[in-house]
Amino acid sequence: KALNLNTTLQPSNISFRTYSKNIIPCKGKIEVSVKYKDKTMPLAELYIVPSGHDTILGRDWIRGLKLELKQIDTDMESKQQTSFSSVNNVLQIDDIFQKFSNIFEEQIGCIPNIKVSLVLREDAKPIFTKDRDVPYALRSRVEKELNNLENAGIITPVTTSDWGSPLVVIPKPDGTVRLCVDYKCGVNDRLVSSNFPIRRID
Repeated sequence: KALNLNTTLQPSNISFRTYSKNIIPCKGKIEVSVKYKDKTMPLAELYIVPSGHDTILGRDWIRGLKLELKQIDTDMESKQQTSFSSVNNVLQIDDIFQKFSNIFEEQIGCIPNIKVSLVLREDAKPIFTKDRDVPYALRSRVEKELNNLENAGIITPVTTSDWGSPLVVIPKPDGTVRLCVDYKCGVNDRLVSSNFPIRRID
């Protein structure tokens, strides 16, 4: 939201750092009088950054206005629920499910038009790690989950392979199991690492 302030921007040597360590330069600062409900803070410093960044409430303002963050969260949730209710009057939830039915399917989806490649190091040699024993009480559930993954087209059975990594079985609260593979056992060390910077969250 634009602020129509009849004041001159003062220079500032402060810069801000995001969680992903990106630097946000400061264009300057101004002094404003702030009021939130029945609380007022005179001559508060407001720092101006380039457009495209979210507004951040600093600790100086929180202390100066004696804000209760839990109450602010409650107010924001109330506004979001009110906004959602007004949208819901225009477009019912069932209409959304029907319009975007492919998104809400109760099955594991796939990312289209993307091919993943694993690059081996030049001196890499295949490694086959012995499987780990599955507790007898979980074996039937593991077999069932393997069949489910195969039927869904996520895994494909093979008879022989030069590569092998042990299965990790994780019991879930609903009685089923989650199947993972421990690729730390030799495979990861033989791959060329792909380093990608973390996307900016601001």
